[in-house]
Amino acid sequence: MKISRVLTFSGIIIILLFFCGCSHDVSFYRKTGDVYYKNGAYEKAETEYKKILKHYPKDRDAHFKLGVIYYKKGLIEKSLLEFMEVTSIDPKYSKAYYNMGTIFSSRDPYFDAQKATFCFQKYLELEPATSHREKIELWLAKYGTK
Repeated sequence: MKISRVLTFSGIIIILLFFCGCSHDVSFYRKTGDVYYKNGAYEKAETEYKKILKHYPKDRDAHFKLGVIYYKKGLIEKSLLEFMEVTSIDPKYSKAYYNMGTIFSSRDPYFDAQKATFCFQKYLELEPATSHREKIELWLAKYGTK
């Protein structure tokens, strides 16, 4: 009886150690978050991306996805903070500049022509062949600042 308990306890410890050792492998959280995200389950996706950031606070993709989720939920300020974090981690992450430019160019009370101009110019610098070029250039011609 005692040996059985020891073996059971040892088995539980081995399983816990296995899962604790794997907890820093965030690919599961990313894949799960992406599935939730693609299916519009933004609350669940948000939870998964936050799990990634718990282990890797500088994960640009998790911050970006959170920014998009917050935007879709109408949490624009939180969205902007996530996109800004993305560009501080990776100054060449073009999609974050595009999304910030979109917010600053069209969303009251966040409209700011100077910030939108900066973001759109940075985006065009990083993505010169973008399909959004014409639309951005029209906006810059009408509202852009120097």
